[in-house]
Amino acid sequence: MGGGVKPEGRPDVVVRRATLGDIEQMATNMQLVADEGRYLWVEKVTEETKGMLKRMIEDKGCLALVAEAGRGRQRKLVGSLTLGRYGQTVKKSQHVRVLAMLVIGGYRDMGIGSKLMEESVRWSKRQPGVEKVILGVFSNNGRALGLYEKFGFKVEGVRKDHYYIDGKHEDEIDMALFVKGPRA
Repeated sequence: MGGGVKPEGRPDVVVRRATLGDIEQMATNMQLVADEGRYLWVEKVTEETKGMLKRMIEDKGCLALVAEAGRGRQRKLVGSLTLGRYGQTVKKSQHVRVLAMLVIGGYRDMGIGSKLMEESVRWSKRQPGVEKVILGVFSNNGRALGLYEKFGFKVEGVRKDHYYIDGKHEDEIDMALFVKGPRA
């Protein structure tokens, strides 16, 4: 089938670790999703954002994944997930990673987010020193909330009216997953 789409309508997807060569496309995808105005708190991807991606790719204690859809030379980077340190140099929180994920429009609801989450949870459980993964999600993003709950994330708090999206206030839902220890 053309375009790397399987007969059942789902693309052939490969999840792999991001490389330095992926940074520009990751940043472009981030800006595409940011421009939608409803999934990311980021509004403008900057050189500082690219620097942060570079640091995460190079840091063995962090994880940067990309999802590619299609086959051969027609492969396209359509999603990404990062697990960055919470408070880069703060020893008190070195056991915590912050999850950020996106899938570009046209590729959502195809299981790509689940594939990214599966690999990130697997990595977190194996990574020495990582005990907790946290994230924030807009209250209007039911698709993401359902995905995170499917992987065991629990709500830890709600930041009421934290954002203003599409002409109305939205809460930010803070969620966490304990990957090791008695709370896991």
